[in-house]
Amino acid sequence: MQAQEEAVLKAGFDANDWIAQTWAYDRHDIGQTAGFGGDVRKALAAIKARTLILTGGNLDLYNPVEEAREAGAFIPQASVVAVPSEQGHTTATATKAADVEFMNRTIRDFLPGGTSTGR
Repeated sequence: MQAQEEAVLKAGFDANDWIAQTWAYDRHDIGQTAGFGGDVRKALAAIKARTLILTGGNLDLYNPVEEAREAGAFIPQASVVAVPSEQGHTTATATKAADVEFMNRTIRDFLPGGTSTGR
């Protein structure tokens, strides 16, 4: 925890940026997209692209893995992968090399023609 706090402070923590991000979380609702009348499931079902949803494992309190799995259940071509990490929402940072490698390998394997071997 202390190492993460120091890394954030060293990078130049900006409280206004954090506030803006929380507002984006609060206001994001794909069900409000034109044509869906507030129906989130209908909006998710309309996604035509192959979709990879990576989560920060079971400890991500900002983006709970249960919500990712629920969203993925309604997206026709979705794959939901929980990173086996204890870093929570900071899994997507370079804090832990094993997390980064897992995510890179998962993304490579997901992409057309991707393979985690030989790259």
